[in-house]
Amino acid sequence: MPTSDGGKGDLNDAGLRGFYAIAGADRLLAPAAAMEGPSQCAYVNSGRRGWEWHCTNSMQVEYQLPARPVRDYALQFYMKSEIGIVYEECGLFGSVCGSNKVDYRTLPKDKDLGDPVTVYLDVLPTSAAQLWDPAQNDNLIANPDLDGDGLPNVEETALGTDVRNPDSDGDGLSDGFEARQSGRNASSPVRADSDADGLDDYDEIRRGLSPGNPDGDADGLNDGAEIAGWDVNLPGALRVRVFSNPTLSGADGDALSDAQERATAQSPYAINAGPVLAVDAAPFAVSPDGSRFGAFVRPSQTVTTAFALVNPGPVAISNNAALAICLPQPLSGADGVTLTGDRAPI
Repeated sequence: MPTSDGGKGDLNDAGLRGFYAIAGADRLLAPAAAMEGPSQCAYVNSGRRGWEWHCTNSMQVEYQLPARPVRDYALQFYMKSEIGIVYEECGLFGSVCGSNKVDYRTLPKDKDLGDPVTVYLDVLPTSAAQLWDPAQNDNLIANPDLDGDGLPNVEETALGTDVRNPDSDGDGLSDGFEARQSGRNASSPVRADSDADGLDDYDEIRRGLSPGNPDGDADGLNDGAEIAGWDVNLPGALRVRVFSNPTLSGADGDALSDAQERATAQSPYAINAGPVLAVDAAPFAVSPDGSRFGAFVRPSQTVTTAFALVNPGPVAISNNAALAICLPQPLSGADGVTLTGDRAPI
């Protein structure tokens, strides 16, 4: 900055100070003046221009942000400079000079400020839960899926699921997953056991079963009962637990379904074929209309009946077993009974 004679001493009163002017003083945490650093001025030899007076100072401003979350909160301020110029007025080609004069100016002037500088901030809540909860963020941040289960809030409301619980029925499958399944994997997001067979939907899918079909192998025994198993008695008073396969109606191929084996306390993995009784009677005839058949006899006529007891199972019939033949009331006087076979009669 020029002075009367270019000497260093005349520049001591000159300076430059920058500062922020706040738009909206109600948002200030501290006055702007208190936030400015002092001017630091020093002489700098710029070479051909000679000595120059360089001044610097820091500028900052601090705002009081609102306590609640808010979007696009506007912080506005102006940047201004205060300039001090020291000079001498001289005449007669510099031979007559007066005292130094100082001219302080603030630029730009208020009438020339124009629009303020605006910085937009989003004021975040103190936790992620508050960030995603409309009740705590003044509905300024919309979260279409509050629990992050892949099912929008509007669909959860329609289905009756909990918008803040990703697994409303607690079966290990998210509401979004269950709502999107179809076919054999279809399940309900509001029922842990969609088909009420004793197995949670997650357990059924993990085992390759259908959450919507209580009896996947159609053997008369629901999937949960097959997984739970039942007790069977073995020789030597040994009692063990057995479990059937819910995807196979008869794993041992003995023509008995798992439901039949459970009802008779048999193992689903051991062939259980019991004795078979076949009955043949004579004279044998069929009614004229074909609706009935059997032994049709006249009074006092002899009826011949043959019984065949076949045991295809792996265990022999006990010697103490008895075969009781119950004759219909009109028949009497049974005689000529003959037993044959590979076991001697008792």
